[in-house]
Amino acid sequence: MRRKKNVRRGLIGCFLVLLLAGLAVAGAALGAHIVRTPDGIKVYPKKAWSLTDTWADVSSWKITDLGAHQDLVMTMLERGDGKALPAGGLLVEMQNQGLSVPKALAAIESGVQNTDKLREIAAKGQKKADELKKVAEGVKNGLKDAADKIDGIWKK
Repeated sequence: MRRKKNVRRGLIGCFLVLLLAGLAVAGAALGAHIVRTPDGIKVYPKKAWSLTDTWADVSSWKITDLGAHQDLVMTMLERGDGKALPAGGLLVEMQNQGLSVPKALAAIESGVQNTDKLREIAAKGQKKADELKKVAEGVKNGLKDAADKIDGIWKK
């Protein structure tokens, strides 16, 4: 009987230790950004407790990913690690010129969208140029055939 109580106490104690360890891990996850950068893994405090961006691998991000992670981007810029982000140098420069991070991110996103539109327009222009080149080649061949026929008539 005494042994059962000791076993129960041991199980309850073990459960409490595991519960406290789990709460500690959850608290750490809620309060910190763990970030993989090209320079290694860094830990930044979050501005507010949440599960958002608990783990982030910024080494694989593209410029278009920045807007979805504004809190992390602002924290990295404040800590002087903005250059680890895609277009980080540009973000740092825009921030130095007094532009807020959300406005800087919006400007960069707008620039990316404009670049994408320009690429689309250039692709359409190239397609039209290729079509016109084929038409010109056809006209050239038609004129050559006509000239050959005229030559044939004159030689007779």
